[in-house]
Amino acid sequence: MSSAESHKVATLSSISLKNTSPPQSHVVYKKMSRDKAVTIYLGKRDFIDHIDGVEPVDGVLLVDPEIVKGKKGVSKL
Repeated sequence: MSSAESHKVATLSSISLKNTSPPQSHVVYKKMSRDKAVTIYLGKRDFIDHIDGVEPVDGVLLVDPEIVKGKKGVSKL
């Protein structure tokens, strides 16, 4: 390159943002029992039941340790 050639530097203001997609938002659904002892957090609300199986359920079940106090619990989907 000769010294006569100039280098172009792109600045943020000169870059077109028209074709960029907006940032994806991730929604977490929260359901809490009336006494607030059990809370479930799910990534989606609807799960499709196929004849031979069901979509995997991703979520977190949070149980208040004061309510449990060494007791066993059972959870069912």
